[in-house]
Amino acid sequence: MPGFYSCNNQNPISSPPVNNNFVKVLTVDSLNYRFELYNNSDSILYVGYNEIGIKVYVDGAEKTGGFVKYKATMRHLAGPGHSTPVKNVFEYDAGLKMFMGYVNFTMLSDSSTSFWLGDYNYNNEFEIKQRNFDVVLGTGSQMGFSITCLQPEFFCLH
Repeated sequence: MPGFYSCNNQNPISSPPVNNNFVKVLTVDSLNYRFELYNNSDSILYVGYNEIGIKVYVDGAEKTGGFVKYKATMRHLAGPGHSTPVKNVFEYDAGLKMFMGYVNFTMLSDSSTSFWLGDYNYNNEFEIKQRNFDVVLGTGSQMGFSITCLQPEFFCLH
């Protein structure tokens, strides 16, 4: 039975179908450690919500336990950088055979002025930091911002 209901007449809303078509986006490695990042159904990361999986290898052997922490940071040549919303801890999904999570990229990368860097951590045992990757605009479901009030100390988004 679905866990969601509409506001109108308590009609059930079915969950979207699960897509297990993960495609490898990138590989980062250092010495005998390797992380592979997968996106749900595309080999590109898009502005907005991305369901991602990460595979971890040590000495060529795939890890199937523990956890992964992933951090994405936007760097700007002309100003401060910022992170983006990401799942705190990626847990291993035995059915998908990868550590599962999400990231919600707030900006696209621009090779001349701004770029994304990823930090990958396995089980707090080892990490690979600040590896460059690209984020592009997509045509699907993206996030939108509408600034409705602006004051020196804060702004409102709706």
